Formats: sequence, C-alpha cells, structure tokens
Amino acid sequence: NGFEFGGIRLEQYTNQKLHQYIYRRGSSGNGSDLSPTSRITDITKTFDNKILRWFNNNLNENANLEIDDISFLKDLRECLVGDKDIIISELSLKIKSFAKDDKGIVTLLINGKYVGEYPIFKKLFIKKSISDFYNKYSSISISEDKVCSVCRKDNKTVYGFVSTFNSYSLNKIGFVSGFDRSLAWKNYPVCHECALILEKGKKYLQEFLDYRLYGTNYYIIPKILIPNKNRESYEIFDILEKFKEETEGNIKIEKGHQRLLSHDEKEITAILAEQKNYLNFNFLFYDEGENRNEFKILLYIRGIYPSRLKKLFESKNYVDKKFIFKNSNINFTFGSIKYFFYILEFLEISNNIFTNKKIDYHLLIKNIVNRIREEFIKGNSTKLSTFLGLQLLDYLNHLNILERFEGGIKMNEEKYVEEKNIDIFKENDLDIEEKIEYLFSQFSPFFNQPAKKAVFLEGALTRLLLDVQRIERNIKIDQSLPFWSKLQDLKLDKKIVTGLLPQIQNKFEEYNKNYYVELESIISRYMIMAGDDWKISKDEISFYFVIGMNLKSMFKSKKKETN
Repeated sequence: NGFEFGGIRLEQYTNQKLHQYIYRRGSSGNGSDLSPTSRITDITKTFDNKILRWFNNNLNENANLEIDDISFLKDLRECLVGDKDIIISELSLKIKSFAKDDKGIVTLLINGKYVGEYPIFKKLFIKKSISDFYNKYSSISISEDKVCSVCRKDNKTVYGFVSTFNSYSLNKIGFVSGFDRSLAWKNYPVCHECALILEKGKKYLQEFLDYRLYGTNYYIIPKILIPNKNRESYEIFDILEKFKEETEGNIKIEKGHQRLLSHDEKEITAILAEQKNYLNFNFLFYDEGENRNEFKILLYIRGIYPSRLKKLFESKNYVDKKFIFKNSNINFTFGSIKYFFYILEFLEISNNIFTNKKIDYHLLIKNIVNRIREEFIKGNSTKLSTFLGLQLLDYLNHLNILERFEGGIKMNEEKYVEEKNIDIFKENDLDIEEKIEYLFSQFSPFFNQPAKKAVFLEGALTRLLLDVQRIERNIKIDQSLPFWSKLQDLKLDKKIVTGLLPQIQNKFEEYNKNYYVELESIISRYMIMAGDDWKISKDEISFYFVIGMNLKSMFKSKKKETN
C-alpha cells in the first residue's frame, strides 16, 4: 500500500558496499545518474536533478516494464515527492555534521535493503550502462551472430558504438562504414562482455596507472612476459596500486626515493627499475583537451624493460655526483629536457632516451644556447640554464646516444670520477693548472679540443673582469657595465672571441688589478694550439664561453683575497 519516509541515516562510505550503492555518473552533468544514488553537491539540486529525475526518466522511457515494477517505482516516487521538504531539511542537517573536506553520497534504503539489492534497479542500471554501446547519434547499431573484434570469438551479439576512449568516435558520418551509423558495428564490433571489460580496464588505468609529467598525463601500463600460475608475475599490480594509494593519500615517501622524470614525489620509475625482466612497461602520453571530450595519443613508448630504467638511473647517478652539479644542488631529471624544449619535442627526446635511439647533438646545443641567450639578454643569471644544459649533454653522452658528437664517451672516465671526486670550488691547495685539468678530466668528452678549452677559460676571465668593473664603477646591473656590450648577446664566433682576449688584459691593467696573468697565459697557449681551423660551431663557442662565465669562482685569485 505504498511507502512512507522513515528518516535519514548517516553511515561511513565503504568500497565493500559498491555493489549495493550501484553508483555510476550519468553522461550529462545536469541529468540523472544511472541509479538513485548520487554524489552530494547542493542538496536540493542533487535531490531534484539526480534522484527524482531518475524516477521520472525511467518511468517515462520504460513502458515495457513489468506492471509490478512500474507500481513499485511510482509508489517510491510518490513518497519522495510528497515528503520532499522534510527529506531535504533532514538531509541538510546531516550534511552540517560533515567535517570541512568531507564528501558524501545519498542513496535509498528500502525495507532495510539498498537499491543494488533490488532486481529492478540492477536491471535498469545495466541497461543504462550499456545503452551507449549501441544506442547513440539517434541510431541503433547492433548485430547478432558476429565475430567480436576484441576477443575474436564467433556467434556474438556485437555493438557498434563502443568507444572506451574518445580517440574513436563516429560523430562525423564520414567515419562510418557505408555512411550509415546503424552499420557502425562493421567498423568496430565489440561484444557485451568485452565492452564491459574495456570500461573496467579504463577505470583501472585512471585509478592506479595514471600519472602527470609537466602538464601532460601519461599511463604506465605493465605487460607480463612470462606469466605463471602463482601470483609472483602479477605482484607488479600490487606494487602499482599500493604506491598510488600512498601518494594519493599524501603519505610521505621514504627518504632517498629517486626521481628520474620529474622532482615530483609521486613518481614510481625508481621502483619499476628494481623489478626483474619478466615484464616490461608501456608509457602512453595523452591529451584529453580542455573539456576532456577527446583522447589524443601524443606518444606511445612500448616495451621498456626494468633493466633499461635501471640504466637510466645509473647514468643519472653518474652525472649527479659531479662536483659542478653537486655544489649547485642540481639533480638530473627529464625536467632538464623540458626546460629547453616544447612539449612535443620533449616527448620525442624522451622517447629516444627510453628506447636507446640517437639524439642530434647540434639540435640540443642550439636549443640550450637559445635559452641561455634569452636569460642573458634579460639580465638574468645564466647559471641554472648553463648547468642544466651541460648536465643534459653529459647524461645523454653517458648513455652513448648523442649523434654527430665528436667527443664520444670515455671508458675510464667513470672510474676516475669515483676515485677522485673533489670540490674545486673549496679546494685551496690546487693551483690553477690542476683545477683546470681536473675539470677537463671530469668532462673530457666535451673538452676534447684546444679551442673549446680556450673559449671556456676566456669566459671565466671575462666574468672576473666584469666583477672588477662593477666594483670599480659601483654599478650593480651587469647590462650597464661597459664591457657587457662586447659580448654581442652571446652570439659569439671565433673572430669575436680571439679579439676579446687582448681587450680583457688591457682592462685589467687599466684597473691595476690583473691578478690573472697565469690564466691569461694558459688561454693564449690553448689559442695557439687551436690554430686557425676551429672545428666548433658558433653555438658551441657561445655555450663553452658561458660555462666559463658561470665557473669563474674556480679561478678566484688568492692574491686578490689577501689584498
């Protein structure tokens, strides 16, 4: 004889009752959800637009329901409409007891049972859940006794509008087989079971395998290569799920957790690198657009083994410990690539690093120097951009993937760095020659020509002169220093650099502060050794020059400090 309102009960949400709540968001933001269970926003709007509208929609659309089901739903609606004011009032009071960040759902309990325990609600829920698989664009696309393109099984009922991701769409008639949407099942036939599996797979990806890198989303998708009957092969999923739950729950990651892709703690690559090669990983970078109404694959990197990730971390650790970067607290991540390149170029270079493909050295130098010049022209410090650029090149060289680079890797370099890693910024017992030779040995592939060495040292000497000039003239802004304009916005070449050395020496003499005669002599020596045929580009000249400018503290005169 109908229903009556029995009150509001507040209970803690739990995943164990998902099959009782049967919640799924509707396709329209303002429309009803797929059951009379909804997330609470504004309680009046939630009650009207979600709960009551669900009953109205399903009673209007389902004239073929059993008489008892229609009567059941009508009686429930009548109760909800009749007691609407008191229901909203009591709901509002309950919501006031929520803590500041608490969220909730509202659902129905009928005779002590949740909606998911009633066959009629489950039936309508399933019907709504799968209706988009075959009923869309004002068309019905379904066929019987066909082969499913996913499971490849025959004698299946297949649907034509299964689009798990929005990369596949039939919104334009030209994409449809025969220009008839009812025949869309011929394009991409998917059976009922596979459609639901695809939806569940998508939800799993979004919940546990979804990450973000410098504004770009990506999935890390493991692939088991050697499955076995026990759970050992599938433990990676437990690892991924646990890591996601901990990071999303803001649990602090243990100290020493390394990052390769970014400085974000929510990065799992170090853990993946510890796994064995019975699996590999696919990295899928994607863009969903501003309104999340499309799914565009930006990059798909396939088959990356844990051993490759381990190699990438080994190279990272190698460059991080060098005294220049250690002293400046600069740790290598893929953020160094993003610093110099736009997103698509960044992804392309990242792909080459993961897959061990060559990267053009001159392309890298050009972008690095362009960024340094931007900072230089603005009068900003070039130290960060210079060191990030050098570290990136050193990292890629250690991986042996620099193309058109004459330096190459040195097989004994890493051993030398481990045995004799000192900080020449703080080492006072070394003379200038020893400091220079140590630096060149640390980066021997990049200082493999006398011209590079001369340009680097002249950059340091130039910066030392600018420091003297600033003090002598009491000028704080570098761009206002008289000698600054001679650097040509760092668009340097052989002629400019060779012409600068005598001018620098003359300026030191004018100020009566030429503490760097020994350094000037070493530069002259390398200039003579370089001869007239410099086999380095203009961008390289500017790059080595600005490296020297940012390492000028190596050459600070002890005589100056005592005067």
